[in-house]
Amino acid sequence: MSTTNLENKNVPTVLIVGAGIAGLMLGILFETIDIPYHIFDRTSAIRPLGSAMGLSSNTFPIFEQLGLYKEIMKFSIPFRSTEIFDSGLHKLGSINLDHRLFGYDNALFPRAKFHELLLKQIPVDKISYNKKVVSTEEKNGKTIIQCSDDSTYEGDILVGADGAYSGVRQSLYKHLDEKGMLPKSDLDDLEIGYLSMLGIATPKNPEKYPQLKGEATYLTNVIGTDKTWRAVSLAHNQISWSMGIAVSKEEGQALRFKNSEWGPKSNEVMIKGVDNLPCPLGGTMGELIEDTPKELISKIFLEEKNFLT
Repeated sequence: MSTTNLENKNVPTVLIVGAGIAGLMLGILFETIDIPYHIFDRTSAIRPLGSAMGLSSNTFPIFEQLGLYKEIMKFSIPFRSTEIFDSGLHKLGSINLDHRLFGYDNALFPRAKFHELLLKQIPVDKISYNKKVVSTEEKNGKTIIQCSDDSTYEGDILVGADGAYSGVRQSLYKHLDEKGMLPKSDLDDLEIGYLSMLGIATPKNPEKYPQLKGEATYLTNVIGTDKTWRAVSLAHNQISWSMGIAVSKEEGQALRFKNSEWGPKSNEVMIKGVDNLPCPLGGTMGELIEDTPKELISKIFLEEKNFLT
């Protein structure tokens, strides 16, 4: 088993594990200031999953500097408030999110579009797929990662941007625990509070949703006793939706083990339990789900954990 040394300059080389929003954004910054880096991702290809994502006005100066602001605006719509309802769609209140006094609107857009834009900024030779990191180590002042395909890579700095169940974090914890340096609370499992399903619908009949014609997004949140759900009007006649079901600690543990079994067929079980919920934009949530490609519906955990290390 040989080790690939990615160092090519007299400056630290950075290994970034995870090609999500965080990993790609860091790669773009390194690309801009000419710091050598390489991104590793466990998937074989990037899938356009996710629901709506927002950027607040104070983040846009950096995208302006990177030359990406106008590109983001092409698929974005401003969001200036959010409406909150109970499960009977009785309005509980609203929150003003108008931050134009900072020079920019808050912007809402499909997460997949934003991720695609960031990915385009990374040279193809600086990202490797099918690279699941299973262990890390420090040796002779270098950091080394080993992947599930038995390949290893060497650099100077390692960044774990591989999500809540980060392999990099788990390896780091293992080393710290062996040295008696890991806080006990960091050994606790992530606590799963909600099981969430989400996606982006393209309604067959956009005229049914007059909110799609607005200058700004219509962002709604419904708070029920054991469920929450959301519907958000986006640009280009799309609607972002999501719904969460509260789970107990025991249920969360069982769901974690079934994570690998998730897919379109398993989603149908959850859909049948929520498809009749009233949609704040009109009709039912099931109608939005019906207008969403089944392979692009995501089911995720919403975890809670404070990391001390």
